Amino acid sequence: MQYDFTEDWHGWKLRGGFLVSPDRQHLTRERLEGLLWRDAQELRLAGLRSRREAMKPRQMVRVVVVELDEIRQRGKLAG
Repeated sequence: MQYDFTEDWHGWKLRGGFLVSPDRQHLTRERLEGLLWRDAQELRLAGLRSRREAMKPRQMVRVVVVELDEIRQRGKLAG
């Protein structure tokens, strides 16, 4: 099977089981699927990373240390 693409894909060709780029790199279906999978995973990780970065300012933690012998209720030691 031979097919020459047009418009935005000008220079790309379909030759047998290969997609051939204008600079004559041959891509198999499996290689193209792998490239698309990797791109999708990188976008997913970038999205997770940006969500984590957005959450950082909201994760403030306040720690209060109180000695139990200092707690008084109505003037008397609590406990």
